[in-house]
Amino acid sequence: MTFSPGANARQPIRPIVTLTCEGRLSLCQEIVQSLADLKPGYVYRMNPDRKPNGSFDLKLELDSAGHGQLFWSGGAGQITPRAGQSDAEFARRIVANASPDLSRAMENP
Repeated sequence: MTFSPGANARQPIRPIVTLTCEGRLSLCQEIVQSLADLKPGYVYRMNPDRKPNGSFDLKLELDSAGHGQLFWSGGAGQITPRAGQSDAEFARRIVANASPDLSRAMENP
């Protein structure tokens, strides 16, 4: 896993998580926030131009109806939208449904 160098040598090195998102920008931003709530010590990058070597990579794929999957190395979480949910609620549910498998995968890439 790649780590982000701190500005100060005494700062801990933090693992990097990338999210390639093929959905609504607002939903993607909410997923990053939900991931940061799950694992606050990580650095998150959404749709990076290039993925850092050793980063933990996630990919969100949604169809026009909002069904799809959140993929990571060795796993995936199914996504089914619910009527009336905000992007924030939907993102929290996506991340919650993927846990604890996603959480374990992030800790042991």
